[in-house]
Amino acid sequence: MSSPIDILFEQIFGYKPKKDGEAYEKISAVAMKLLNKDSNVTHDEKLRGSFSNTLYQIDVLLEQQSKKEMGEAKDYTVKGAKVGRGDLQKLGGALIDLNEVSSGMFFSATDYTGPAIKYAEASSKMIGKDIQLYNLRPSTKLDEQGRIMKIIISMHIFLPEYEKATYAPIFSNNGNSEIKRLIKEGQLIEGQHRICVDNFYDQKENVVTSVSELTSNNFGGGFGHSAQGSFYLKGKYLKISGHLIELLGLTYDIPFSQTVETIEIDAQGEHKLLIRNQTGAIDKLITDKELREITKDVK
Repeated sequence: MSSPIDILFEQIFGYKPKKDGEAYEKISAVAMKLLNKDSNVTHDEKLRGSFSNTLYQIDVLLEQQSKKEMGEAKDYTVKGAKVGRGDLQKLGGALIDLNEVSSGMFFSATDYTGPAIKYAEASSKMIGKDIQLYNLRPSTKLDEQGRIMKIIISMHIFLPEYEKATYAPIFSNNGNSEIKRLIKEGQLIEGQHRICVDNFYDQKENVVTSVSELTSNNFGGGFGHSAQGSFYLKGKYLKISGHLIELLGLTYDIPFSQTVETIEIDAQGEHKLLIRNQTGAIDKLITDKELREITKDVK
């Protein structure tokens, strides 16, 4: 009789391993690779004991720098049993014999008995090496409750159309007096003048700021489809027909276009597995796409 894990494995990878329990062992190795992408993870490894010279079969071996962790995987879904203390003791005995392995992991497709949990919790004191317990099983819709399944980002983008912008200088009393004098002397023609509002000067004709600098540091509020506002420019000058005219300020009206873009970020693929450790620090849903993509990185 096939277990739910065997059926799931065949659905995802297109074949069924010949040996009983192999599907769960491979899935456990793939899950650890997903959680430790910078580590080397192998399945069905062999290590020889330092004291007994026994050759141990390792379901999952995780290597990170000089550190090695070994994992045992048990799928008891068919017989409907939990992983018991005896299973944990076998792993504990192997850990004592394998000097090069620093800690252990256990993967259960069902759950653990109370004595098994207590053994794992006391393992560091009893055998000098920690054993982490993992529940790794097919996920359900209930596992998705309370999780963020999709992130929707809505962006309102405002693009100023500077080529259509209008600027209106406000002259000081001195500036208005200077304009009247220049008109009277015939150096300016009375009426409206189209002038290029770009740079602003001091009395010695040095450029002290520009429209670009002003608008990049401080932009006014939007009204309808344009941004409108004003800048206080007392003591600065605008050049008109080669003459410096003192300013009080500058108003502007800059039209803008508005676009709305929506980005949706959700899980790649369909959720198939849940992996959760005993402390709850690891609690992750795994998709079929993640399993397929990471499998090539597990030997």
